[in-house]
Amino acid sequence: MAVPQAHVPHCPPPAYPAAPPGYEQAVPQGPPGLDEPRLRMPQDMLSHFSQRVNHATGHAELQVVAELRRMESSMSALADKVRRVEMLLSQKDKAKGGEAVMQDKLERLLMKMEQKREQELQTIK
Repeated sequence: MAVPQAHVPHCPPPAYPAAPPGYEQAVPQGPPGLDEPRLRMPQDMLSHFSQRVNHATGHAELQVVAELRRMESSMSALADKVRRVEMLLSQKDKAKGGEAVMQDKLERLLMKMEQKREQELQTIK
């Protein structure tokens, strides 16, 4: 006795996703090097990575500029403090009636600090 078979409806073939944009241009259509459309996808990738690198570079540059501003303000505050100390020492020396021996040392120290600051700023830039 034959087993009756159930009616199986005909299924359509599976649907595949559409090709990504630019895929048609990426398929070689002639000898290598003669068709310009083959370069479409690599150019898109290069453009994408260039944008990412430019963004990261810009962000890093902003951080460096902010750090330089912070350093410049702290160095100017330090220079102001040194000038104030020099002024107080000179007043103390005048009150004692002696020559400002310490002032020469402080001037040399301040000069060295200024030179070092300028060198550091030039190396950062």
